[in-house]
Amino acid sequence: MIPFRSTHLPFRYFGAIVPPALGSIYLIRQADTLPDNDYWEYLTSVLTPNGLSHSASDWFSHGTEHWVLLPKLIYAANLLLTHGDNQGLGAFAFAFALVELLLLLRLAAPVFTRPALRWTGPFICAALVFTPRAAHNWMMPMSGVAWFGANLATIVAIYFLCRNRFYPAVAAGLAGLTVYSTALAVWPALVAGAFLLGYKWQRIGGLILLTGLIYAGFLAGFHTPAEHPPIARDGFLIGRYGLIFIGGLAADRTGAALAIGLVGLIASILLYGHFSRRRALWPLCAPWVMLQVYALGNAGMAALARAGFGLEQALSSRYASLPALFWLGLFILALIALQHRHRHPEASRSEIASAGPVIGCALGLIACTVYASLPLISHFIARNKNKPLAMISLYTGAYDLPLLADTVTPLLAQPQLAGLMKRELPLLKRFRHVPFDDTFATCPPMGAVLPPAPINDAKVRGFIDQADGVAPLVYRVRGWANADEDPIRCIVLVNRDRIVRGIAVPGLEPRPDVVRHLGVTDPNSGWIGYARCQPGDLSLTAQVPTATGWRRLNGSIALASTGGAP
Repeated sequence: MIPFRSTHLPFRYFGAIVPPALGSIYLIRQADTLPDNDYWEYLTSVLTPNGLSHSASDWFSHGTEHWVLLPKLIYAANLLLTHGDNQGLGAFAFAFALVELLLLLRLAAPVFTRPALRWTGPFICAALVFTPRAAHNWMMPMSGVAWFGANLATIVAIYFLCRNRFYPAVAAGLAGLTVYSTALAVWPALVAGAFLLGYKWQRIGGLILLTGLIYAGFLAGFHTPAEHPPIARDGFLIGRYGLIFIGGLAADRTGAALAIGLVGLIASILLYGHFSRRRALWPLCAPWVMLQVYALGNAGMAALARAGFGLEQALSSRYASLPALFWLGLFILALIALQHRHRHPEASRSEIASAGPVIGCALGLIACTVYASLPLISHFIARNKNKPLAMISLYTGAYDLPLLADTVTPLLAQPQLAGLMKRELPLLKRFRHVPFDDTFATCPPMGAVLPPAPINDAKVRGFIDQADGVAPLVYRVRGWANADEDPIRCIVLVNRDRIVRGIAVPGLEPRPDVVRHLGVTDPNSGWIGYARCQPGDLSLTAQVPTATGWRRLNGSIALASTGGAP
């Protein structure tokens, strides 16, 4: 077993992990409030008009090859705690990654004994676990819950196995199967680890048998989703995909990723050859070999199931937490090899000379991951800036299907999205899921009648500029507004009878023309919103609540009598 030297992590580790952790928190903060993608299907599958489902089949059901019991439980818990706030899911994903990192640092403590590694070692580990290349998992936290949850179950299993706690390790591996199918790769990793750690052959044989049974059960119930390609059979294609999968952590192009992945694989094989002659080091190497086997197993599974999409798909950001573990394992294995190449490995004279190249390569890899992440992060930030509009569209019932498909459920075709909203929105309203909680509490409800309001005065200025028809009786409305004292929290769109037909959010659009010509100091005074009108509505105006009553903004938009675009 691994020679643990203490029962607690040194406090200095926490200073090293804070910068990467703050980077992940920043990305989670950019996720906005509204969740994404498969979240809606998974959550609503366990909701009923009377509360959470009591049917086991609802919780264990799945539409793809993934079992997602634990993510469904977390989605439901987040619904009860935060009304489904996306950043609440981000907090769960972050907690999983943090515990994962702390366990890895605990396993790495016997390696990080030299002064040169007491800060750089934990920092490199943290930078890989909290890698920004996994922006998809951080900025679409419903994905992070599944991927980091499966990774955590794997690392808990590895940790227990290294502590000579065989049955808890097996239990953790089984728990991982309820999180995501990536946890399937933990079983060959545990077999390899049990061998390196010197477990009895009876237990190794038992692990092999259990692995076979789990895989047989998975394959018996496996089906390729209709929208997915068939299982790849071209060995050359599978090999290239797997190498790009591993190298994609540090590159956003297939050629560079392939080369980086090949270098990592060759380096790992050389290290395995080196350690094969030094059995005394096998227990120290075991957790890092297991990490690599887990990552390589997932590279292989992804290649079989996804290579039909093309090699570029191996660069997907949601995969990045897996190759990060491969490179973390390679980093630690290289350090172990360097530290034990001399008869007196504790000698400090050559400490920097021996560890320096490995540290330098690891830091260079991390710099490449950050650089490769920047376009991806920019994409998600730009995408998520439209989420406030998507929330208005859902809240008002003024469904802008292209917007919702781009910002909320990009994997669904528009007809499917319309059907989903018709079926599931009543359930979301019943549970007060965002945006049906208090997100728009400062705005009057749809259909309310507002009192007469004077035109804006010196304290509140603004204008309703245009309304574009996006669907029959559905309009995207733009304008600008500025208040000298209290900030404007809601803009209400009303018809000629002052009946509320929609709302708008201030500050969503820069209006340099307003700043230039009217002297408004706020550069983002533009507002955008949605209105769902009725056939008899002939015009739209905008009103703003203030401390002294309602104020009407200048302008009025005439609507086409047919309900189409004005």
